[in-house]
Amino acid sequence: MLVNIEGVAQPPHDGIRAIVPYVYTSADSRETPSEVRDANHAREIVRRLCIPESVFVDAEPPRGEGYDPMWIVQVSVLNTRNKITTYRTGYHKFDGCPLAAIGYMMDIHAAIRRILKSSRKELEKERNKKENKK
Repeated sequence: MLVNIEGVAQPPHDGIRAIVPYVYTSADSRETPSEVRDANHAREIVRRLCIPESVFVDAEPPRGEGYDPMWIVQVSVLNTRNKITTYRTGYHKFDGCPLAAIGYMMDIHAAIRRILKSSRKELEKERNKKENKK
């Protein structure tokens, strides 16, 4: 299951196009079919990103004329049923994406990587404590 954070340029308003970050889940066609637990865990990640004060919109972005995707950050959620969830993250910028929007995308990607790395370190500490108690 994928958690998608997608920046989409809105139709021009007073000559300015705002880029709105949307967050939603989707199936990952490259992996084996997602388990229900993977989907539920990905949805929980979306809910946490979309706290009421958040700039993220909890919905798939609108498609069509005037709505142009600028960038996407994806987090793949796998193997939740094994109690050791696997995460992968990546990003992609689309043609015509302004430099400031690329910086924002990279900040989001870096924040997600930091969170995943600190979570992995905490899990290793817990495992080491359990092993030392035996």
